[in-house]
Formats: sequence, C-alpha cells, structure tokens
Amino acid sequence: MVSLMANLINVKRMLFRRSNKDIMGLPNITSQTKLSAMTLLNVLLTYAFIGKPDLFPFFALRMVKISLKYGLSAISSMGFCCYGMLLCGIGDFDGGNRFGELSLFLLDRYDPVKIEWTPRIFLAYYGMIAHWKFP
Repeated sequence: MVSLMANLINVKRMLFRRSNKDIMGLPNITSQTKLSAMTLLNVLLTYAFIGKPDLFPFFALRMVKISLKYGLSAISSMGFCCYGMLLCGIGDFDGGNRFGELSLFLLDRYDPVKIEWTPRIFLAYYGMIAHWKFP
C-alpha cells in the first residue's frame, strides 16, 4: 500500500501544473524499447484488471510515467484512461474525468491505429469514469 501511494504521489508530481494541452504537446515516443515496454504493460494491465487487481494500479502508473518521460504513443491513451479510473476509485471524479477525456483526445492524435484502441478506451471511459461525472 505504501508503495502504491508513493507511486501515485510521484505521478501527481509529474502532472502538477500540466494541462491536457501541455500533455498533448509532448512528442511521440521514439525509443523502440520504451514502446515495447508500453505494449507489454498494456497486456499486463488487462490481465491484472481481471486476475490480480492489486497490480493494476502499478501498471497504469508506470504507463503514465513512461508517456510523460519518453513521449506519447497510441498506447498512452490506455495508460491515461486507467489513471483516470484510479483517480475515480479514490474519489477524485473531476481528475478521473480529466484524464479519461485526455485519453479520448489522444485517440484522435493517433488516427491510423484509432480503430484498435477505440473500443478499449470507450469501455474504460464510458463504463468506469464518465458515469461518476455525468450520471
């Protein structure tokens, strides 16, 4: 639990005073190693959500950290959306909605692979975030 809170606080610090516009202005990820890590984290995130929910936050937070430090990719939209889910889980519904909406904006940025990510992001955003803000 302590490690989870430390990771959450670390991500909140990284996001401090960064607007969605600032985040959208980040460059694309250039490191193939980091992109591969994001792909692996996304797979682990899915399995953790179903089978080992205690690990889910760690994978989501790691995806956000990599995106902020090394650049954005289409997979970043899933990381930010899951971060929004985490925020809703601790009662920060405005923050959760902010990052859920950011994930939708990121989908538009990566239009060629949008079809692959849209169902996942829509399920996470509309099924687990938006109803807290827009009942």
